[in-house]
Amino acid sequence: SDWGRHTDALPLEERALQITEATLGPDHPNTATRLSNLANTLSDWGRHTDALPLEERALHITEATLGPDHPNTALHLGNLAALRELLGDPTPGEP
Repeated sequence: SDWGRHTDALPLEERALQITEATLGPDHPNTATRLSNLANTLSDWGRHTDALPLEERALHITEATLGPDHPNTALHLGNLAALRELLGDPTPGEP
């Protein structure tokens, strides 16, 4: 079932994040990717509230390291918007 795959994915995503943070640092673009992956897995579980700060952090890292106009920044903005919509947050504008 899908739930089994999500259950398997969560500890793997968490471990990938830990390794990436330890080797590349907490503010590296790859760390942002791992944060976003973990956020997506949590969101797939319906854990949108847990996913939100991870995606917010991913966006912050990406904006700071790659710039506000980078395609990865746009990706994280879209992910954050989708999470906020799932949470019923009607707040427009900046994250």
